[in-house]
Amino acid sequence: MTRPRGADGIAASAALLLSACVSAVVPPDAPEDPVSVVHRKEARHGGLLLPREEGGFVEYGFGDRDWYALGKDSWFHVFDTLLWPTMGTLGRREVEASDLAGLERIYPHSRLTPIVVGEAEIARLRERLEGEFAVRRETRVYNSDYALFFVEHEDGFWLLHNCHDAVAEWLRELGCTVARAPVRLGLSVRRAGAYGRTATVVAFERSQAEAAGSNAAAWRTTGR
Repeated sequence: MTRPRGADGIAASAALLLSACVSAVVPPDAPEDPVSVVHRKEARHGGLLLPREEGGFVEYGFGDRDWYALGKDSWFHVFDTLLWPTMGTLGRREVEASDLAGLERIYPHSRLTPIVVGEAEIARLRERLEGEFAVRRETRVYNSDYALFFVEHEDGFWLLHNCHDAVAEWLRELGCTVARAPVRLGLSVRRAGAYGRTATVVAFERSQAEAAGSNAAAWRTTGR
């Protein structure tokens, strides 16, 4: 079948436009006290998993409250969700996993990318997000479709400030460089100095193994 004239050009232009809407993420080079966070990408949604001091992870995500928290995700809600700012929501979920393989079993349809950043930066971001979630706890609802608890958030959600924009802001707080995009439709983690994907995964596995060992030692000592 012969392609219509100009179809190749249109396809190339569309591909170029979409690629321009995916922001490159460059992790900090040689961060102090390196620990891994995990970027989660599933379909059109993105989130970030931060390691917890007691082991495992806590996942955070940002979205439109009606769509994600209240489940009003019929097709006709797309327009008011994207075309002008609506009530935002912060999602939270505690995840019991000790390594990347465990996370992949919990999120079988997600693309999970470890990112090595500094431990102190993680602690500050986690404390801030925990505070924002706690202060709106009275608005908390649970959506089983996402397995997340959601609270209202002061930031509005729309096409120009979506879940990927929120994750980009969080990654910048962790010391990452995130490229700008006119409309951000995704994030792509790039190699940074000595920390390529292989090194990142190794560091991720090591940090989780050390955390698990510390927790086991504490359990043997206290009996809890």
